[in-house]
Amino acid sequence: MTTDAATIERLAVYCEAHLPLTQATPPGSYHSLPLCMLDAIFPIGVRYAAAFAVVCRYAEHRRITVEELPALPPIEEQVTTSAFLDDYAHYGGDGMADRILRNRQRTSPRNGILKAAAVERWAKVLAEAGIETMQNAQGKFVSPDGDLPEPAIKEALLAIPGQRSGVSLEYFILLLGDEMRIKPDRRVKRFVDAALGVHVEDNARVIHLLQQASARLAPSYPNLTPRRLDKLIWEQQRAEQVRRSCRDNL
Repeated sequence: MTTDAATIERLAVYCEAHLPLTQATPPGSYHSLPLCMLDAIFPIGVRYAAAFAVVCRYAEHRRITVEELPALPPIEEQVTTSAFLDDYAHYGGDGMADRILRNRQRTSPRNGILKAAAVERWAKVLAEAGIETMQNAQGKFVSPDGDLPEPAIKEALLAIPGQRSGVSLEYFILLLGDEMRIKPDRRVKRFVDAALGVHVEDNARVIHLLQQASARLAPSYPNLTPRRLDKLIWEQQRAEQVRRSCRDNL
């Protein structure tokens, strides 16, 4: 067995021992594309609860649900990318950050821009490409071959300050429903580190290992995909964090 194969096998065995793989089900979808943008950018470097609060505030502003939906709503009911940018035009960048999203976190402690500004730039890239709805975005970003988005769109998004790592892009595509995607955030990387007994820093390496572990497990768990594995890992890590917090406060 090669070193890579042995690593994947070890990770797969750990997944089987620590995750309820039989419960792998398709995650639902957000109601509208702006919620995906917000959820892709605001969690980077902070606790997810604070980021999700931003998603909830915009949903409340637009009076749409933040619940996972089993199917996409009709296009005419969705908040489009252009409508999202209209909010920025109406309130201004600072107004969106202060009044609507109520969050002034930056993409980076050093020379970072407001995350609210990063989301606006993201929306402008999508609007220029004619991507207005969840359905539009799926057509431009979701591919079984992983060959989307187009290079010009990808580079424009990665050029936004704080986005060069690609973590937000990976998560954005995952939120759109691409079953092959993994978001290599801190919780997912912590799980991989625990499984292998070493720290894996490279995001692409984490994604590769989990995709291969998912493929290794798929014959025994036919509903499992990388995206669903990501969700199981994330939920397991969140539960573990709650348990640690309870122990620390006894």
